Amino acid sequence: MRKTILTLSAMLLLMLQGISQKKITGVVSGATNGAPIPGASVVSGKAGVKTDATGQYSITVDNNALELTFSAIGFTTQTVAIAGQSTVNVSLKQADVELKEVVVTALGIARDKRSLGYATQTLKSDQIADRGEVNLVNALQGKIAGVSITGASGSAGASTNINIRGI
Repeated sequence: MRKTILTLSAMLLLMLQGISQKKITGVVSGATNGAPIPGASVVSGKAGVKTDATGQYSITVDNNALELTFSAIGFTTQTVAIAGQSTVNVSLKQADVELKEVVVTALGIARDKRSLGYATQTLKSDQIADRGEVNLVNALQGKIAGVSITGASGSAGASTNINIRGI
């Protein structure tokens, strides 16, 4: 009798939790060309997912959730109201932000380039863009002293290994 009551209580709690949530699906694409954006973040409160290779996502949120926040590297973050919707498609606008100069030092120590007592190297964006590589990391290969970048295999989407000064 006691096991039956515990089992029924657990089932009731699971049913109530399922009732208090809803599933939202959709596609995240670029506003300029309509191409899907893989790896975009979709967040609502503590719940969050990434879009797949075709820009599609599926997220389970609380019934009282009011909005979803969409973000991706190179695009502006957008917040969309989800009241009463089960499908939310979003087009993200490209951000007009450029990367600034980055100085890499040991153990995450941040320093201004002028305050360093050793030589640094500069890599311009056109040196990366002229490589014709599909992957940004592979485009860095051979451009920076002490950094060894090798692909795990020759296939598209394969992982890349980065060794800095042999570590």
